Order: sequence, then structure tokens, then C-alpha cells
Amino acid sequence: MELAGGMSDEVYSAILTKLEAMGLSGIPLVGCSSDGASAMLGATNGVAAKLKTLYPSLIATHCAAHRLNLAASNITTNVS
Repeated sequence: MELAGGMSDEVYSAILTKLEAMGLSGIPLVGCSSDGASAMLGATNGVAAKLKTLYPSLIATHCAAHRLNLAASNITTNVS
């Protein structure tokens, strides 16, 4: 699913819509991982904060694969 704006409200709604379409809306989420952008992990208005109001046990983290990619990209840009 492609989102036009990518703002936290739009992403949050898309996640809930997809969970419902898959028949998973009644199953509590316990974790989510993202790229760490403020729209995703912002403390008050991020997607994870909004999901946490519905799923209090939710643990939000930075995606390990994304972090590794960023680190590898940073290393290669500094090599002469």
C-alpha cells in the first residue's frame, strides 16, 4: 500500500485498516519496528505512540536491519 503523505495519522490509519482487512484487529500488538523517523517513533504524535494507546503492551524499536544499513553506508562514505 502506498501512502501519499506519510504523516503519522495516515500511517496509523493504514496500519489499522490493514490489520482489520487481515482479520487481526482483535489481536493485541506487542511490538513494532520502524526506521526511527519522528513520524513513526515520536513520543506524543508518532505512529508507535498512537498504537500504544490501543495496545498498551506494545514495544517500539528502531529496525535493526535499517540501523545496520545506515552504519554500513556511513562507513563506506568515510573510506578514501
